[in-house]
Amino acid sequence: MTDSDEFDSDDFDSDDFDSEDVDSEDVPSDPAQEWRDYEEKARKGRRLCGLGSRQGYYKGPRSKWHWWRRLYRCSTCTKFKPRTAFGTRPSSCRKCQRAQSTAYNSSPRGRVLRLFRGAQRSSKRREMPYQLPDPKKPTQVFDFFFGVVRRQGYKCAISGARLPPKAASLERQDERRGYRPDNVTVIHRDWQSTSHDGAEDGQSSSQWTAEKFREVARLRDRLRLIGSAFIPQYTLWATAAAGPLENRFFTEEQQTLRVRMLDAISGAIQRTEARREKGRDHDDVEIDVAYLAELYRRQHGRCAYTRVPLAVKGKFKWSVERKENDKGYTKLNTVLVIKEVNHGCAQWSKKKADKYWGGPVPI
Repeated sequence: MTDSDEFDSDDFDSDDFDSEDVDSEDVPSDPAQEWRDYEEKARKGRRLCGLGSRQGYYKGPRSKWHWWRRLYRCSTCTKFKPRTAFGTRPSSCRKCQRAQSTAYNSSPRGRVLRLFRGAQRSSKRREMPYQLPDPKKPTQVFDFFFGVVRRQGYKCAISGARLPPKAASLERQDERRGYRPDNVTVIHRDWQSTSHDGAEDGQSSSQWTAEKFREVARLRDRLRLIGSAFIPQYTLWATAAAGPLENRFFTEEQQTLRVRMLDAISGAIQRTEARREKGRDHDDVEIDVAYLAELYRRQHGRCAYTRVPLAVKGKFKWSVERKENDKGYTKLNTVLVIKEVNHGCAQWSKKKADKYWGGPVPI
């Protein structure tokens, strides 16, 4: 494999490559044939090319005191541009490099290799062993990846539903272990989770598992058919929202909830400021601890999407979610959800939850 398969543009933004709505695709009659076609495209796909080391010629004065005025010709768009418009590989300008990397990472070959490059970087960041095939060896990567998909019957390892090739993602079954062949499954990216504190038995409390998926199905079926014996903790939330943190009469659960409320609001403020620095026009954060308690009362102590009871700690912990990502943490755009569905890998909604667990559920 050449270095072109390892291209990482200076302007790379992963958000640009997952913009396709895979859920809107027509369901194929034969998922196995869909995956075989995808594998063939990945194995025969073109490597990222057009980014060689050949430097374009300049057009301008030759004086060494005016070297920055020289114009270089991009080998892709054939336009003359200043040296500042080129990156480390001066044969193509940054704009063309970005367009090429976008097209490559959206191809079957680029998508699969990007999964393994991401797993490799994640292992290095967490200082955990990486024992999957090297992304520099595409043949071994494809043999392993498509072999796992075939063993799973072309279905998601968590939900058991059809697994679209464009939505496939690698997941570690045990987060205490690294990316090992016996610890990796292929899932739909909707079930991908980020690591959080509060692990139980070494597992992240917000990680989806097949058992947790079935538990949500049981809770929803019970609520749909005969109702639920769950009693919302209105008093706990109202007390935690009203009293100061240093109140010595707080129970441990009330203090934990109060701290989490304050952390959620401060985190919302920090993320809003970070998005504004990136040029996004988000409104000021309007929520406070009193409004979080009011949201809990309005939602009857349940997740706005899955209708699962919200917990203070452990699995199904509550989290603040924006219904529309292009808007800020306003009162009309904020709901309480379980942490399992609040991550950057996919945007959840009540409609998506009803799709996975079969029909709407009343509050």
